[in-house]
Amino acid sequence: MRPTIAAAVATFALLTLTGCSHTDDPPASADPAPTVARTSTSPHPGPTEPTMPPAAQQQTKAGAIAFAKYYWTVVDYAQKSGDTSRLKTLATPRCRACAAGTRWLDRIFSRNGSVIGGERSVIRSWVPMSPQAGASDYLVVLRLRTTRQTISHAGALNKHYAGGTELVNMSVRHYGTDWKVDSWDLQQ
Repeated sequence: MRPTIAAAVATFALLTLTGCSHTDDPPASADPAPTVARTSTSPHPGPTEPTMPPAAQQQTKAGAIAFAKYYWTVVDYAQKSGDTSRLKTLATPRCRACAAGTRWLDRIFSRNGSVIGGERSVIRSWVPMSPQAGASDYLVVLRLRTTRQTISHAGALNKHYAGGTELVNMSVRHYGTDWKVDSWDLQQ
């Protein structure tokens, strides 16, 4: 089975130091004071958990679409951070693809594996038909672009994925005050 959850991006920073000199500067003393190199002790900031947009809290067609898009931002966050706790709260127990995806990520990170790439961006989203009167569930269709992905340091889970474009059908349902994913599947 092809894992459908993409993985995290490694972030790199490049610092460039430049200096200048002037010919009018006085000559340096013969015994300059030693220079002490400083290193930063602040930790590199990690990924930030996305905040649900207000539109994704509305029980409307637009709210269903906004929630479906938000779900994939949380997938990206889970891939980058290794934290699947928020992702698990966005699905019903019936969503087998959701459970399989979070189990897959949990297995990778429990082995100290890493996930590079695999970010998804929404190219297009739509609801092909409105639910019947009184129904609280929507079929949301998303066309997603996925970057290349590499799983490493995770034993048998190591793999490369080419990335590309995917069509995802998501069934989302409004429960009380929250949306949940009931199911999702890829259309190849």
